[in-house]
Amino acid sequence: MISQKNVWMWLLVVVSLVAARTLAEVAEPEKRVLEHLRSIGQACMMYANDNRGFLPKTFGQLAPSYIAKPAIFLDPRLKSSPPADWDTMTPAQQQDWIEKNCEFDFTELAGRKIQKVESVSTSPLVQSRDKEGVKKAILYVDGHAEFEVKKPSIAPTSQP
Repeated sequence: MISQKNVWMWLLVVVSLVAARTLAEVAEPEKRVLEHLRSIGQACMMYANDNRGFLPKTFGQLAPSYIAKPAIFLDPRLKSSPPADWDTMTPAQQQDWIEKNCEFDFTELAGRKIQKVESVSTSPLVQSRDKEGVKKAILYVDGHAEFEVKKPSIAPTSQP
């Protein structure tokens, strides 16, 4: 005979497991967007290494030599899909698709010489596009990626 106390305990365990799984599924796209940005950042550094220190001006310059998978140029939180015929596209077609469909934006550092960037840890290189209800993700020149932290606005208080 199972006591009522044991039934409630098992029910609590099951609900906790379901809640934990749901939270993990929600966090997965946010984790993946940062991974995509880091991959783009690594490709930008390889590009700069091969091009006398200059960063790419466009995302199309990264394909197919530096990034072979088109999904890297898509924000996983937006649930977009890469083209089914990617593998049959010419490099020019792939670059064109990336230019038209990339869901990230370069900052003003695109095309600049990396050695001219003053503070690599605070200088954004790539960011996700502004979408309502989606946190902005930012890749910095030093390779770290994070979500934008908006400081709460504090209304000025009047002094008597």
